[in-house]
Amino acid sequence: SLHDALPIWRVGDAFFQPGWSDYLKRAYYRGHDVTTLVRAGGVNALGAVVADGWYAGYVGYGLLVGYGPNKVGRYFYGKTPALRAQLEIDYTDGTRETIGTDESWRVTDRGPTREADLIMGEAYDARAELGGWSAPGYDAAAWAPAVRAETNPRARALYSDASEQKEVDLGFVAPPVLQAYSAPPIRVTQELAAKRMSEPAPGVYVFDLGQNFAGIVRLKVKGAAGTQVRLRYGEMLHPDGRLMTENLRKARATDFYTLRGDAAGETWSPRFTYHGFQYVELTGLAEKPALDAITGLVLHNDTPLAGNFECSDPVLTQFGKNAQWTQRANFVEVPTDCPQRDERLGWMGDAQAYVRTATFNADVAAFFTKWSDDVAEAQRSFGAYPDYAPYPMAHGTPGKTFGTGWTDAGIICPWTIWKTYGDIRMVERHWNSMTRFMEWRHASTTPDGLGTSLGNPWGDWLNVNETTPVEFIDTCYHALVCTQMAEMADAI
Repeated sequence: SLHDALPIWRVGDAFFQPGWSDYLKRAYYRGHDVTTLVRAGGVNALGAVVADGWYAGYVGYGLLVGYGPNKVGRYFYGKTPALRAQLEIDYTDGTRETIGTDESWRVTDRGPTREADLIMGEAYDARAELGGWSAPGYDAAAWAPAVRAETNPRARALYSDASEQKEVDLGFVAPPVLQAYSAPPIRVTQELAAKRMSEPAPGVYVFDLGQNFAGIVRLKVKGAAGTQVRLRYGEMLHPDGRLMTENLRKARATDFYTLRGDAAGETWSPRFTYHGFQYVELTGLAEKPALDAITGLVLHNDTPLAGNFECSDPVLTQFGKNAQWTQRANFVEVPTDCPQRDERLGWMGDAQAYVRTATFNADVAAFFTKWSDDVAEAQRSFGAYPDYAPYPMAHGTPGKTFGTGWTDAGIICPWTIWKTYGDIRMVERHWNSMTRFMEWRHASTTPDGLGTSLGNPWGDWLNVNETTPVEFIDTCYHALVCTQMAEMADAI
């Protein structure tokens, strides 16, 4: 229950629903059993808070390099988010009623969530809380009537990325495909108490949570109404104890909370953002906070841990634990490259190199089932898979959308999931897509069957002063995926 007499129940504990896809082609939906939330014989109400998310928010390094509509780094799929929801009621007499979103719904932009972005952060003004806004009997007469998304004004913009410039329409486009979300939900899987608090400057308090992770915090503070608390996040500290944020690039990674002035204290957590961090800087309070003012909430797709590594060497044992924490921090909707800075893209090269380790550490079958659809959806028209999936922007050499090793993840990941779990369904689902890829792969070789450097020259990528020729790497990966494809062909 919130801070009023009318109870408001959150449906489920998942974050960032319904999920990230190429919304111009496909959107996920989520189903929830709300039977226990319904008041039998009474009046019920249904409501939702809609944020920008991946649809209209900042994505990847778009702002850093000037990609997207008008080079602003956001609005890759549209400018105004929309909600489609329905409540399906099965009555005891066997009849069914469906109540859906339409023009009878009421909407407002005057709620407490003033800003929400996955990369930039969230701003919440507790003084603007609306009371029991989704409970029966709430007076929403002052709210505006909802409008259908397609009737919103169209907005034209010039879209730019590394490959092209084109005019785009930022108005709503109904996704032609609606698909059930297949991955485990993103949820809070662990709480981390602050280990210590320092004050590197007067009024600046830095909390150490003892572990680098991806997620949010639970803020617990007390103060006068109108007091604004600022939370900044970082992975390391400078030698003088100041928060280090230089590696975040354009990611602001900052949350704001404005107090309502509750004498009993106030507790808040963001709902529409997440950060990669170990340290939290808190400013804005008139008095020194307690150590429990900050609690870390670990967020990721809930892929249960399944494997563990331990040996006689404590350093190597810790190395295994670091790998698990890295995986948890980067398995947020897609297998990201890093959870802290302005990137968080599903890089294919990272995924194909790590997928076997991922299957050892945790049960990731459903997670990769979801992402494999994103990969197939992002496949280039000529057959190659792009550098990351979903693929909202082209990056790298102009006109190049793929790279050796990265593109081969479209074969390596399904093969690994099949080999690990003995489940052939992903292979069957994407066989046609993988076949188109192999036809392109074959056509891209030299006349004597050796590899070429046709795409982005990512190459070794993490090599240090010793670059391996891309043509050699391409030959090796072509041989690998041919072998794996032959094994999958036998299997089905």
